[in-house]
Amino acid sequence: MHTSAKKVAKLPAETGITASFFDKEEDRIANKDLFNKPKDVEPVPNELMEVEQEADDKERINKRLLIQTKDGARVKGVGIAKNLPQGFYDDKTKDANIRGVETPADKAKREWNEFTMAMNEETVKSNQMLEEEDESFNFSKDIDEVDQQIAMFTKTKSLADRVKDLRKKREELRKKKQEAAQDEEMSSGSEDEVDWRQQNIF
Repeated sequence: MHTSAKKVAKLPAETGITASFFDKEEDRIANKDLFNKPKDVEPVPNELMEVEQEADDKERINKRLLIQTKDGARVKGVGIAKNLPQGFYDDKTKDANIRGVETPADKAKREWNEFTMAMNEETVKSNQMLEEEDESFNFSKDIDEVDQQIAMFTKTKSLADRVKDLRKKREELRKKKQEAAQDEEMSSGSEDEVDWRQQNIF
Protein backbone atom coordinates (compact mmCIF):
# COMPACT_ATOMS: atom_id res chain seq x y z
CA MET A 1 0.00 0.00 0.00
CA HIS A 2 2.93 2.33 0.65
CA THR A 3 4.27 1.79 -2.84
CA SER A 4 0.90 2.55 -4.44
CA ALA A 5 0.77 5.79 -2.46
CA LYS A 6 4.14 6.76 -3.92
CA LYS A 7 2.87 6.00 -7.38
CA VAL A 8 -0.19 8.10 -6.70
CA ALA A 9 1.99 10.89 -5.32
CA LYS A 10 4.07 10.91 -8.54
CA LEU A 11 1.07 10.94 -10.84
CA PRO A 12 -0.26 14.39 -9.92
CA ALA A 13 3.06 16.00 -10.77
CA GLU A 14 2.93 14.43 -14.23
CA THR A 15 -0.65 15.44 -14.91
CA GLY A 16 -0.60 18.88 -13.33
CA ILE A 17 -3.20 17.98 -10.65
CA THR A 18 -2.20 18.65 -7.06
CA ALA A 19 -1.90 15.80 -4.56
CA SER A 20 -4.57 17.32 -2.34
CA PHE A 21 -7.15 17.20 -5.10
CA PHE A 22 -9.06 14.41 -3.33
CA ASP A 23 -9.77 14.73 0.36
CA LYS A 24 -9.51 11.10 1.31
CA GLU A 25 -6.78 8.57 0.70
CA GLU A 26 -9.33 5.95 -0.39
CA ASP A 27 -10.79 8.35 -2.98
CA ARG A 28 -7.33 9.07 -4.29
CA ILE A 29 -6.62 5.35 -4.70
CA ALA A 30 -10.05 4.60 -6.12
CA ASN A 31 -9.73 7.42 -8.69
CA LYS A 32 -6.13 6.76 -9.64
CA ASP A 33 -7.27 5.93 -13.19
CA LEU A 34 -8.17 9.61 -13.58
CA PHE A 35 -4.50 10.50 -13.02
CA ASN A 36 -3.25 8.05 -15.59
CA LYS A 37 -2.55 9.70 -18.92
CA PRO A 38 -3.38 7.74 -22.02
CA LYS A 39 -0.14 6.92 -23.75
CA ASP A 40 -1.40 7.61 -27.30
CA VAL A 41 -2.59 11.22 -26.56
CA GLU A 42 -0.07 14.00 -27.25
CA PRO A 43 -0.09 17.19 -25.20
CA VAL A 44 -1.70 20.26 -26.78
CA PRO A 45 0.93 22.80 -27.77
CA ASN A 46 0.73 26.23 -26.16
CA GLU A 47 0.57 28.00 -29.55
CA LEU A 48 -2.67 26.17 -30.44
CA MET A 49 -4.22 27.13 -27.13
CA GLU A 50 -3.26 30.79 -27.70
CA VAL A 51 -4.87 30.75 -31.19
CA GLU A 52 -8.07 29.31 -29.74
CA GLN A 53 -8.04 31.96 -27.00
CA GLU A 54 -7.62 34.72 -29.64
CA ALA A 55 -10.50 33.25 -31.64
CA ASP A 56 -12.71 33.33 -28.53
CA ASP A 57 -11.73 36.97 -27.94
CA LYS A 58 -12.54 37.87 -31.54
CA GLU A 59 -16.01 36.36 -31.25
CA ARG A 60 -16.82 38.77 -28.44
CA ILE A 61 -15.81 41.83 -30.54
CA ASN A 62 -17.98 43.30 -33.31
CA LYS A 63 -16.67 41.95 -36.64
CA ARG A 64 -16.95 45.38 -38.28
CA LEU A 65 -14.51 46.77 -35.75
CA LEU A 66 -11.94 43.98 -36.23
CA ILE A 67 -11.03 45.27 -39.68
CA GLN A 68 -8.21 47.77 -39.63
CA THR A 69 -9.31 51.08 -41.07
CA LYS A 70 -7.29 53.58 -43.09
CA ASP A 71 -7.02 55.70 -39.93
CA GLY A 72 -5.07 52.93 -38.17
CA ALA A 73 -5.61 49.89 -35.99
CA ARG A 74 -8.85 49.44 -34.09
CA VAL A 75 -9.16 50.77 -30.55
CA LYS A 76 -8.27 48.29 -27.83
CA GLY A 77 -11.38 46.94 -26.12
CA VAL A 78 -13.83 48.15 -28.77
CA GLY A 79 -17.11 46.22 -28.91
CA ILE A 80 -16.56 44.06 -25.82
CA ALA A 81 -19.33 45.59 -23.68
CA LYS A 82 -22.41 45.19 -25.86
CA ASN A 83 -24.79 44.96 -22.91
CA LEU A 84 -24.09 48.46 -21.59
CA PRO A 85 -27.04 50.86 -21.88
CA GLN A 86 -26.89 53.65 -24.40
CA GLY A 87 -25.35 56.81 -22.92
CA PHE A 88 -23.30 54.92 -20.33
CA TYR A 89 -20.27 56.99 -21.35
CA ASP A 90 -20.45 60.76 -21.79
CA ASP A 91 -18.42 60.59 -24.99
CA LYS A 92 -20.89 59.42 -27.65
CA THR A 93 -18.19 58.07 -29.95
CA LYS A 94 -16.56 56.06 -27.17
CA ASP A 95 -20.00 54.87 -26.01
CA ALA A 96 -20.85 53.62 -29.50
CA ASN A 97 -17.45 51.98 -29.98
CA ILE A 98 -17.57 50.15 -26.64
CA ARG A 99 -21.08 48.89 -27.34
CA GLY A 100 -20.06 47.90 -30.89
CA VAL A 101 -22.63 50.05 -32.68
CA GLU A 102 -22.41 52.78 -35.31
CA THR A 103 -20.78 55.99 -34.10
CA PRO A 104 -22.63 59.32 -34.46
CA ALA A 105 -20.06 60.51 -37.03
CA ASP A 106 -20.48 57.32 -39.09
CA LYS A 107 -24.25 57.59 -38.82
CA ALA A 108 -24.23 61.23 -39.95
CA LYS A 109 -21.92 60.37 -42.85
CA ARG A 110 -24.09 57.42 -43.91
CA GLU A 111 -27.28 59.50 -43.69
CA TRP A 112 -25.65 62.33 -45.68
CA ASN A 113 -24.58 59.85 -48.39
CA GLU A 114 -28.09 58.38 -48.52
CA PHE A 115 -29.56 61.90 -48.71
CA THR A 116 -27.25 62.98 -51.54
CA MET A 117 -27.97 59.76 -53.45
CA ALA A 118 -31.73 60.30 -53.06
CA MET A 119 -31.38 63.94 -54.16
CA ASN A 120 -29.35 62.89 -57.21
CA GLU A 121 -32.02 60.34 -58.16
CA GLU A 122 -34.77 62.96 -57.77
CA THR A 123 -32.77 65.45 -59.85
CA VAL A 124 -32.34 62.90 -62.62
CA LYS A 125 -36.08 62.09 -62.55
CA SER A 126 -36.95 65.80 -62.57
CA ASN A 127 -34.65 66.45 -65.54
CA GLN A 128 -36.17 63.51 -67.42
CA MET A 129 -39.69 64.84 -66.75
CA LEU A 130 -38.68 68.34 -67.91
CA GLU A 131 -37.17 66.91 -71.09
CA GLU A 132 -40.35 64.92 -71.77
CA GLU A 133 -42.48 68.02 -71.13
CA ASP A 134 -40.23 70.07 -73.41
CA GLU A 135 -40.49 67.43 -76.12
CA SER A 136 -44.29 67.25 -75.84
CA PHE A 137 -44.52 71.07 -75.71
CA ASN A 138 -42.24 71.39 -78.75
CA PHE A 139 -44.25 68.73 -80.56
CA SER A 140 -47.56 70.51 -79.88
CA LYS A 141 -45.93 73.84 -80.80
CA ASP A 142 -44.72 72.34 -84.07
CA ILE A 143 -48.22 71.03 -84.78
CA ASP A 144 -49.69 74.50 -84.09
CA GLU A 145 -47.14 76.11 -86.39
CA VAL A 146 -47.87 73.60 -89.15
CA ASP A 147 -51.62 74.26 -88.77
CA GLN A 148 -50.99 78.00 -88.92
CA GLN A 149 -48.81 77.63 -92.01
CA ILE A 150 -51.48 75.50 -93.71
CA ALA A 151 -54.12 78.13 -92.92
CA MET A 152 -51.89 80.91 -94.25
CA PHE A 153 -51.09 78.91 -97.38
CA THR A 154 -54.80 78.26 -97.96
CA LYS A 155 -55.58 81.96 -97.51
CA THR A 156 -52.72 82.96 -99.83
CA LYS A 157 -53.91 80.48 -102.47
CA SER A 158 -57.48 81.75 -102.27
CA LEU A 159 -56.25 85.34 -102.56
CA ALA A 160 -54.05 84.40 -105.54
CA ASP A 161 -57.03 82.69 -107.19
CA ARG A 162 -59.18 85.76 -106.58
CA VAL A 163 -56.52 88.08 -108.07
CA LYS A 164 -56.30 85.78 -111.07
CA ASP A 165 -60.08 85.87 -111.54
CA LEU A 166 -60.14 89.68 -111.20
CA ARG A 167 -57.37 90.06 -113.77
CA LYS A 168 -59.21 87.75 -116.11
CA LYS A 169 -62.44 89.71 -115.71
CA ARG A 170 -60.63 93.01 -116.18
CA GLU A 171 -58.96 91.67 -119.30
CA GLU A 172 -62.33 90.50 -120.61
CA LEU A 173 -63.85 93.93 -119.89
CA ARG A 174 -60.96 95.65 -121.62
CA LYS A 175 -61.35 93.42 -124.64
CA LYS A 176 -65.08 94.08 -124.73
CA LYS A 177 -64.46 97.82 -124.56
CA GLN A 178 -61.93 97.60 -127.35
CA GLU A 179 -64.29 95.59 -129.48
CA ALA A 180 -67.08 98.02 -128.73
CA ALA A 181 -64.85 100.97 -129.62
CA GLN A 182 -63.81 99.30 -132.85
CA ASP A 183 -67.38 98.49 -133.73
CA GLU A 184 -68.39 102.05 -133.07
CA GLU A 185 -65.55 103.39 -135.22
CA MET A 186 -66.46 101.04 -138.02
CA SER A 187 -70.09 101.95 -137.87
CA SER A 188 -69.30 105.69 -137.92
CA GLY A 189 -66.85 105.25 -140.82
CA SER A 190 -69.36 103.33 -142.88
CA GLU A 191 -72.00 106.02 -142.29
CA ASP A 192 -69.54 108.66 -143.51
CA GLU A 193 -68.89 106.71 -146.65
CA VAL A 194 -72.55 106.27 -147.36
CA ASP A 195 -73.23 109.93 -146.86
CA TRP A 196 -70.41 110.93 -149.17
CA ARG A 197 -71.64 108.71 -151.92
CA GLN A 198 -75.10 109.92 -151.63
CA GLN A 199 -74.04 113.49 -152.11
CA ASN A 200 -74.62 114.95 -155.56
CA ILE A 201 -71.50 116.50 -156.71
CA PHE A 202 -73.00 117.49 -160.18
